[in-house]
Parts: sequence; C-alpha cells; structure tokens
Amino acid sequence: YFALKEKLLSSNYKDALIHANNLSNELDNHVNVLEKSFEYLMETNTLELPSIRERKNNVSCLFNDLKQPLSTLQSAVLSIIDDLKESSLSEEKRKSFLAENIAFSDNQIMHHDKLIDQYKEFSSVGFQEISLSSVYLDSVLRNVETQARVLSDNKFLSFSLNYEVSPNRLVTTDSLLLERILSNIVSNAVKFTDEGGIELGLKEKEKSLEIYVKDTGAGIPKKEQESIFKPFKKSYPMLESQGL
Repeated sequence: YFALKEKLLSSNYKDALIHANNLSNELDNHVNVLEKSFEYLMETNTLELPSIRERKNNVSCLFNDLKQPLSTLQSAVLSIIDDLKESSLSEEKRKSFLAENIAFSDNQIMHHDKLIDQYKEFSSVGFQEISLSSVYLDSVLRNVETQARVLSDNKFLSFSLNYEVSPNRLVTTDSLLLERILSNIVSNAVKFTDEGGIELGLKEKEKSLEIYVKDTGAGIPKKEQESIFKPFKKSYPMLESQGL
C-alpha cells in the first residue's frame, strides 16, 4: 500500500494503477487459497462445522474490508488518467483530488488495523468482542460523510447529510463497528448508483433514533430485501457485490 502511495505522489499514475491491480489480485489469490483450506476443514471436521464456517465468513469479511482502500485509489487513478487525456483539471486541482483520496484510504487503513485485531481475537476465541462506549452520533456520521463524499465525487454523484433531529446526542454503541456498517452500506449505495445521489440521514422514529441511507440507484426488489442481511447475498447476481 505504501509503495502504491509513493507512485501516486510522484505522479506515476499508470505504474500506480498496475501496482494497485496486482495488490488486488494478490488479495484475491489469498482468499482463494484460504477458501480451499476451509472447504477441506469442513469436509474433514464435521463436528466443528459451524465454528469453521463462521471463521470462513469472518476471513472473507476481512479481505473484503482490506480491498476497500485499494478500490478507492484504483477509482481515483482511473479518473486522473481519464482527465489527463482531456486536460479538464489543472495540475493543482488534480493533486488536491488525489490527496483527498489518499487521505480517505489512509483513514480506512487505520480502521482496518483495529479491525484486524478484532478478527484475530474472533479467530482465537470464536466471537467478536463489542466495545461499548458513549459517543455523539454526529462524530460517527461526519466520519462516514467524509469518506462518502470522496466516493461519490469520484462518480460525479451528489451526497447529502440530513438531520431531522439534533445529532448532538450521546448513544451507547461500538463506534468503530457502527461506522464500519454505515460505510459499507453507503459504499454499496455509491457502487450501484450511476446518476443522482446518496443521502445519509438521522430521524426520530417511535421514541428511537433511526439512521437511514437513500440513493437513486436500481434499488432492491421487496421480495429480496430480507435476504440482503445474509452474508455475501447478492440481489443482482450479474453484479459484483461484497454484501453488507
């Protein structure tokens, strides 16, 4: 990842794209090897099948999370390469756009360091510990907004953060996991929206607070909406998806 950043900062965009694609392929290869190992374990250790299957899903989630910063930079580099052909942006604006994407990816990498520690703990004891604390919802939603704006700008989509109630409320939650969940939902919304925009919002519903994400994408048929909470379930098989 740091070698990739070096290439980007030196404006070596084509080499950076090749390097990013190679890293992505390397992660995919690791996933394939691990999945085959898990399949062998499930065939030979039927008594521990639920535990092995859970670990398999857990590792798959980890690799999907690790690919997010790469996907961000791949998208940014492609946008810059396209722009170089048309010369629609000044060098200063191009560097600013790149710096914004790198900062976003760095933030994701920092979060992933914590996530990797949690995944290690999960693998050793069989559950993921929830770390509860009192946090202001505004700080969580603002972090998600910062990341989402980078992704939506890359696709020339609008993004809005809408508060129907005051966000300056303390809630007890695992802020890291909450932010991760919202980031995954928003990134999926961006991924499957080609025009229009995405809205992240907070409202009151029956004496509770509800966080919602709206987009102008294809949507999910009503009959399939319950199934999206299953690991790696896709509503549209023809589209690549990492699930919620």
